[in-house]
Amino acid sequence: YELFEKYKESYAEDKSDNDTSFMAEGYIRWPYWEKDSYSFTSNEDQTVTIVLVPEYQLDDFDIRVKDANGNVVAESDTFEFIDWIQIAGVDANTELTVEVELAGSWHYASKNYRLIVTGSTQYINTTDVSGNHQIDL
Repeated sequence: YELFEKYKESYAEDKSDNDTSFMAEGYIRWPYWEKDSYSFTSNEDQTVTIVLVPEYQLDDFDIRVKDANGNVVAESDTFEFIDWIQIAGVDANTELTVEVELAGSWHYASKNYRLIVTGSTQYINTTDVSGNHQIDL
């Protein structure tokens, strides 16, 4: 298994060799319409899960996943639940970018979040979980 790293936002955004095993602690700055972007590469054929957890319950974030050409391959913009995406069939050497944006906030505290990216590795290559959160590449 790949080592799971915990990064600050600025480091994770600038890092050019992220794999599918990291967490970024980030926040959306005033005036709140910025998008934070985190690129990573799958080192093997696997399923990749992306979860965005707000620090405060009164924040609503959205996530979007783009391929190396900038095409949107998946997005989660639910208001009622934590936003997460599971992408099955990610081939080795596939480059993806996750964009995080604030959809709404109902408090004055900072707009902090944790973005978690994990790959299944070759050892877990099937799942019985299905739903709207899951797509195939």
